[in-house]
Amino acid sequence: MLRGAAHAKVLLHLRRGEELDLDTEGLEFASAAETYDQAVEAAREMLAEGILAKRPIDADCFEIALEDGATVALVPFASFIPDG
Repeated sequence: MLRGAAHAKVLLHLRRGEELDLDTEGLEFASAAETYDQAVEAAREMLAEGILAKRPIDADCFEIALEDGATVALVPFASFIPDG
């Protein structure tokens, strides 16, 4: 899933539609699973904030990238909205 993300600095870029807010600091995680879990937790928090603010969130996502710029995963916020 996130090959190359363990023990490497990863960047959590925030995409909102056509806009991309680049993470210039990055974070280090012990494993690819921890990287993904942290991105999911942050996405859920931002999703809740967006819903409360009545802001469209259907195009929001985190783009998880390595320091070299390679995108290794996407975490779409809308995927955490329950069906039904």
